[in-house]
Amino acid sequence: MMMASVLAVSRWSSLLLPLLLLLLLLLVATASQALNVGDLLGTAAPSGSQGCSRTCESSFCIDDYLNTRCNENLLSCLDGVSPAGPTFPGNECDVGQTASVIRGVIESAVLAGKILHKRDDGQ
Repeated sequence: MMMASVLAVSRWSSLLLPLLLLLLLLLVATASQALNVGDLLGTAAPSGSQGCSRTCESSFCIDDYLNTRCNENLLSCLDGVSPAGPTFPGNECDVGQTASVIRGVIESAVLAGKILHKRDDGQ
């Protein structure tokens, strides 16, 4: 009986690892395309809470979204965002929920960067 349960766990874990690696790969590939929006918005000075994202992206994250320093700075910036209400006229997004989703993705990137031993300089 015990041998059968060990084999079942072994079979399940052998399927789980490739799925987790695929999920991580998709997350990193999608994030590297999705987060590169700062340059598309123009060169005007960032307003309000956009500053931390653009500063992080400009200073540390160019083509390297697994950089732990950048991602940890962005997480610190998210802590300072007030979920009091809409950030601009017409915005219907829930700031708290948006920050929570961003936090989940960035925490995954920090973990991936640590697993892949990404240094702060992007190497």
